[in-house]
Amino acid sequence: MGMMQRMLGMSPGRFPGRFPGMFPGRDAPQRLASNRFDQLVNAINRLPRPLMALGTLLLFADAMLDPAGFADRMAALQSMPEPLWWLVGGVITFYFGARETHYLRQGTAAPTGAPTGASDPCG
Repeated sequence: MGMMQRMLGMSPGRFPGRFPGMFPGRDAPQRLASNRFDQLVNAINRLPRPLMALGTLLLFADAMLDPAGFADRMAALQSMPEPLWWLVGGVITFYFGARETHYLRQGTAAPTGAPTGASDPCG
């Protein structure tokens, strides 16, 4: 059992139905018929977070292997106009915000309140 599971009071085998009654009508997991197109779309939807993490690690590797080239690329990024940075930040924010909203509506998001039976760290 992981640290977050212990903190939230979840048992290891209860992930799909860990909050019974919280979302009426959604306690049982629903299976949708999937064809190859659905499987392809699901695979593509799983790519952004791992690619962003891998890209960040590759930036560190690039900075170590070719510092001069890395400095040139970062100087080019610095010349990018500020409204374009806001646009990139908005796209990323809306992607992850929509993803969290989807999971919240599905009933698979973790609760935001303190778990029951947790001790108060402040006193």
